[in-house]
Amino acid sequence: MERILRILLVTLIGFSLLTAGPLFIGWCEEKTYQESRETVLHFRLVITSDKPLVNKTFFLPLPLNGNVTLPSIEVKGAGSLKGSDCFSGMDLFSDRDAVFLRLIIGEVADITTTSRYGEEYTCTLESVDILGHALDSEDPEKNSYVFKPRNRSHVIECPSDDGPPFPHTCYQYTTPVYVGRGTSDACITIDAIVEGTNRWRVIEQGNNAYRDRILVSLPPEANGWFSAEGVLEAGIGDEDPYYKPVDKNETSPKAPIHELRRILSLEQTIVLF
Repeated sequence: MERILRILLVTLIGFSLLTAGPLFIGWCEEKTYQESRETVLHFRLVITSDKPLVNKTFFLPLPLNGNVTLPSIEVKGAGSLKGSDCFSGMDLFSDRDAVFLRLIIGEVADITTTSRYGEEYTCTLESVDILGHALDSEDPEKNSYVFKPRNRSHVIECPSDDGPPFPHTCYQYTTPVYVGRGTSDACITIDAIVEGTNRWRVIEQGNNAYRDRILVSLPPEANGWFSAEGVLEAGIGDEDPYYKPVDKNETSPKAPIHELRRILSLEQTIVLF
């Protein structure tokens, strides 16, 4: 009888180890992932012209996650953006499910670069946020920061290919931008990009990312609302083994945001969305 009890005890211990072992290993791996994970959200805007810009006003869409814009802007407003000293005014305006950054360029001078196209005048803004949660690189339109509003979004062939192993999918869409006439006859290019990157380590180093970029070139006579073309690259890199969506409604805007309709005509905004 005693022998039978010993055999049962050994069997029970062995079964417990077989059951608890994988659970313990999984717990250790997830703990390592959480401690090593780093998520960076980078936004950059570049406005380029072939002549100095004078008294130009822009309304440009910002990236949103749900109805929440970039974390640094949420807390500190447009003043959290860093870059060139050519902006004489910056503030935020909302309209429906979008948040626009209003930029006023009083005068751009002595901020030049030389390219194969000749002399260019460049103004830049950017922000970098370190997040406390992972971003969804596979479906960023649903769970990450992308430019809004997004019209006529559809799948296209990717302009670059950074994966396998994770599927790399690209989408093209349009979004509105506003440029005031000002007092200069310059050709203007607006180039904005937001990129989210997750890095972690479990057994080996892993990372994934997405990129959302809008680009539009406008002639000297441009005045009013225009459609910029956007391309979203999703699913770049590795699959995140422990990704969990974050409740976007837990965060509410803290910085003051004006209503876009207060300064633009109703007809203009109806055409946009």
